[in-house]
Amino acid sequence: DSRVGARLSRQSGHSLPTEPPSCAETVAMSLEAQLRMRQNVDQMHSAFRDLSAWSSDIEARDNALRGIAPQANDAASAEAAEAAAAEAESREIEEAKAELARLALEDERRSKAGGDAAAPASAAAAAAVTAPAKAAAGTRVGSGATNFDKWQSYDAEGAVEALERRESERESLRQRVVSLENKRAREEAMRRRGESEARADAMRARGNAAFGSARYEDAVSDYTEALEANPRSAALYANRSLALLKLRAFDEAEEDATAALDLEPSCVKARLRRAAARTELGKVDEAIEDLEARSSRDTASRYIQVAGGGFVRLLRRSRHRHRHHPPPPPAAASA
Repeated sequence: DSRVGARLSRQSGHSLPTEPPSCAETVAMSLEAQLRMRQNVDQMHSAFRDLSAWSSDIEARDNALRGIAPQANDAASAEAAEAAAAEAESREIEEAKAELARLALEDERRSKAGGDAAAPASAAAAAAVTAPAKAAAGTRVGSGATNFDKWQSYDAEGAVEALERRESERESLRQRVVSLENKRAREEAMRRRGESEARADAMRARGNAAFGSARYEDAVSDYTEALEANPRSAALYANRSLALLKLRAFDEAEEDATAALDLEPSCVKARLRRAAARTELGKVDEAIEDLEARSSRDTASRYIQVAGGGFVRLLRRSRHRHRHHPPPPPAAASA
């Protein structure tokens, strides 16, 4: 039969079909094909999203140059596109996690199958011990050549390659999940920060309107709410400090001005307002230090010198008079 097959192969010019792949190899090839298809689809979707974002950006810039205001439906479509992209990313994360779980389950099954294979091995060892007795009884025992042929038929390199391929696939999926989750976390943080800044700007504008109408308590409340949304704004602390000065809450005004200077040491308004609060609190020396403060990096220090020059002279005279003509003690005053 083999000679006939070889002759037919030579006559036809084609080799006879080899042994069909095993079930495990078929499953591995199918999974690899599915993974490649999914990656190709993801790359295509990503390219379309980038192209759509680029097109939208170009259109927005063109409208801005032409002086055309963005329409409401454009904003709605942008929000819908962002929601669709977020949904696609979430679906991709879930699919990758499901694939990782499937691979882990498959490894667990292989591990159990390897444990079950230990029993036949021990049985083979026992059979080797009792082989002489069975041979004496006429029982045929497998020869070393037969066992060697079985070992020769085992594809060790193929098994190692399959193991490395599964591990590579698993590592690729893990990295993809981590990358997508990090991207989603960054986008969520940016979205929340944008919402907080928008809310802070709205409350600051409302506080400015209240201050302009001499509703200083409302202004303090609005600035406080704005600071809850954006606690790193020196301008908000400086604004609330001024409103507190109007309410004669000098201790709180000094604290807010100090907080503004901690965030932005070159904030001129905060330094002037802290000087005013310290003056009302009797901290004349510290108020003068604020008004005379100079910074080589702050060009606005000239404004302090000009705006506070006359006030500094008054403070100095007040301090000089206070030192040379101290007020009488309480007992002398009552007498």
